[in-house]
Amino acid sequence: MPTAAPSLGVIRAQVRAIRKKAPSARVFGIFSSGRWTGPSVQGDGDDRLAVYQCDSPLEMRLALQESPENTPATVLVTPLDQGKVNDDILVRLALRRLHPLNSWEIIRSLFQARQLDPRITRHSFLADLLLEHAGTREIPPVAGGLVDADTVWGILLKEDLGLSGAHPDLVGILRCSAESDLARRWQACSVEFRSAASEWISDQAGETAAAILKCLETEYGSQALAIGLVMGVVYHDAVGHELDKAAGRLESYVGATSLDTDSARRWRDAASTVVGLLPRETLRRCKDEAEAILKSIGAADHARHSNELDSGFEQRLSRFGGALIAHIDARATSVSAELQEINASVMSHRLARDGSRRTERVTMALRLARWLADQRRQNVSQPVGLAVIARSYSVDGGFVDWARRVLRGGESNKDLAAAYVRLVDSVTELREAENRRFGGALVEERAAGAPDLGLIPVEQVLDRVVAPVAVRVPVLLLLIDGMNWAVFRELVSDIRSHDWIEVSGETPPERIIGLAALPSVTEVCRTSLFCGSIRRGQASDEARGFADHPALAGSSQPGFMPKLFHKAALEGDDDSSLAGDIRKALANKKQRVVGIVINAVDDHLDKGDQIDAIWNMHQIRVLEPILAEAASAGRCVVMLSDHGHMLDRQTVSREGDDGLRWRQPGGGLSDEEIEVASARVVLPEGGKAIVPWSERLRYGPKKNGYHGGATPQEMLIPISLLWPELQVPEGFEELPIDVPQWWIEPERPQPVIETITERPPARDRKPAEPTLFDPIPEDSTAASVAWIESLLRCETLAVQKQRAGRAPVDDKVLRRLLEALASRGGSMTTRALASATGTPEHRLPGLLAIVQRVLNVEGYAVLDRQDAANTVVLNISLLKKQFELGSE
Repeated sequence: MPTAAPSLGVIRAQVRAIRKKAPSARVFGIFSSGRWTGPSVQGDGDDRLAVYQCDSPLEMRLALQESPENTPATVLVTPLDQGKVNDDILVRLALRRLHPLNSWEIIRSLFQARQLDPRITRHSFLADLLLEHAGTREIPPVAGGLVDADTVWGILLKEDLGLSGAHPDLVGILRCSAESDLARRWQACSVEFRSAASEWISDQAGETAAAILKCLETEYGSQALAIGLVMGVVYHDAVGHELDKAAGRLESYVGATSLDTDSARRWRDAASTVVGLLPRETLRRCKDEAEAILKSIGAADHARHSNELDSGFEQRLSRFGGALIAHIDARATSVSAELQEINASVMSHRLARDGSRRTERVTMALRLARWLADQRRQNVSQPVGLAVIARSYSVDGGFVDWARRVLRGGESNKDLAAAYVRLVDSVTELREAENRRFGGALVEERAAGAPDLGLIPVEQVLDRVVAPVAVRVPVLLLLIDGMNWAVFRELVSDIRSHDWIEVSGETPPERIIGLAALPSVTEVCRTSLFCGSIRRGQASDEARGFADHPALAGSSQPGFMPKLFHKAALEGDDDSSLAGDIRKALANKKQRVVGIVINAVDDHLDKGDQIDAIWNMHQIRVLEPILAEAASAGRCVVMLSDHGHMLDRQTVSREGDDGLRWRQPGGGLSDEEIEVASARVVLPEGGKAIVPWSERLRYGPKKNGYHGGATPQEMLIPISLLWPELQVPEGFEELPIDVPQWWIEPERPQPVIETITERPPARDRKPAEPTLFDPIPEDSTAASVAWIESLLRCETLAVQKQRAGRAPVDDKVLRRLLEALASRGGSMTTRALASATGTPEHRLPGLLAIVQRVLNVEGYAVLDRQDAANTVVLNISLLKKQFELGSE
């Protein structure tokens, strides 16, 4: 059907269609009853077009004369029948004839098609719309000779609305509404186009798509995504009838009075998906719009139901804070289901998925809540003896102090901030009691340490730890000055994630603990460590003492005595992150022993009072290149400190002119102080010093942190032997996982723990807890489940083991794994499973892969690793069915 008034787009499309048959044509005659009223010359370059309205042969001749010579195409639009056009004109026209403007025929020609889809030809206006865009784009031939509806709608939706694909879904529509001006473009379309497009889109995307497109026509159309976010509150699955009025008010934004609940929830879910796809600025605008709408409809107090809105996150944090205070005030012996559910709701919010420090603080708070509950429930007899108290702190207190340190980093939510203060106060109260016991034991045992029980005085560390390692493999002694157990636990966790493992030279393997000298300050402890004897000194004394240490010198080659590098020697010139002489020393295999001192932690105590430090390889800038060089050279890294530290929190300053955390004897003792008399007391002279056992006392100006006192945080030295490969070197064993259960996840109530007693000397010790890769004693006390025993005797299991390959899993290993999962209802986090089974976390994936090959008969997911949730799931009922175990 000829167009009433030819548009430029249709004319261009006709020219392109004609050129498919006459590629070299430059003059085109178009028959149209409608008149061309536009300018004579359109466009530029290759798209330049000269269009003339010609009502007579004379006007045609004049137009041909006037047309610029360099114009790629000249078009003569005329209402004359071809028979009234002279031959001298026709001969110059493409294909020597006039071409009527039949839009569908032009489309057929452009697409080199034989047929047109009747779903599009029933809408006559679509042809002209399509030609408006087809005139300037390359049109490939259609497959099968059919111009189908998908092709046409794909072009129109893209060009007119900015939508991608022929069948945009709800996510695509909402995303386009947020990122571009979809609402304005939709409103600019004709009523008949909107009707046809809505019908086409909703045929695939459902009635919800039609509702969103209807919303685009309203004054709030540009806020379609924000409206969807509000629906995440008003139409939340947990909302009853309390928001019915709000839903009614929301209809004025939607533009419909009959939006059904299912459509609203689909709109809601699509909006939630779009949030994760938008750039930050666009997302911020849409969230602000949603917050305003939520407030206007009277539903702002219910924002907690939203997984996307900032106000929802804040309300969840406030509820978590309230539940946390209730837990503390109730002196609960277990974490309530309510607190765990609110924590889960916090973690399910989109803002909690970015791994931010706020999210980490919530996690740490829940861990401390579990620890508090454990302390109140277990009624454990308190440990006695310095070595036993020290070991208890190393496996538990270091994690407690890590969590306390994270919580002191600040929180903007006042309800949650108040809860953190209450929580830390409650935890500190118990920690202070432990500090008092530690101080008492320190006085009673004259701060002597107990090497046979694993508590090694700092001056003996080179002899008892470093030198034996240096006999077996090259060593890097990496001293991080001032590192306490809280920093160590965080730092070593990050180092292990970079494919380092912790090893032990003991049998059975155990973690070594060092004991600082007194006062626990650098000039005493670091010098005593490097010189191998109790004394005070400076860096130059440390370097000489390290080089001359008899045990280290004995394991060194002639001419390559132990070499120590301090802070000033670490960083290289220009942009180098590590000095060249340090790289050279670490790479030299003849240089058996290298020592490096890093002052990052100690410096932080003086300068970082407003910094929430995260202790990892990125924070300590030189650590990564140092470890990389050590790994390349095959060195065992002995990472340790010379003393620890405590952070300032509500400390009180008292008179004293000696140190921040020690003073001369005399003047009487306060309740927070002890007097220690020992050969290991270096300052002041005389072998006696007064030091605080409490965290709340200092003798000098306020700083970020202090050391010199007698708390476990200051006195106990973490020592770790790190190996850069998963294959343990000869003479060493991998250190078992020593993360407390409360740190990982809640545990079912356990029997009252027996009183902790002093451990016997090393030669009489009982074997340590076995790992999954150790032989398991036949008299293991793990409670067996009946169906597990039946499974292990099952013939199908034997067949599956043969099919599993050359590395079948041992029955005892499998039993331990299944018992751990069964005890938790079949589901555990990978970290909890690693801890429960004694498996190093980095080895667990390999073990699970083998077990999956054995248990997942015919591909059924009996054992499933849900990586997104960091969880392992055992489908016990499916396992019984697959292995024909009945109902055991």
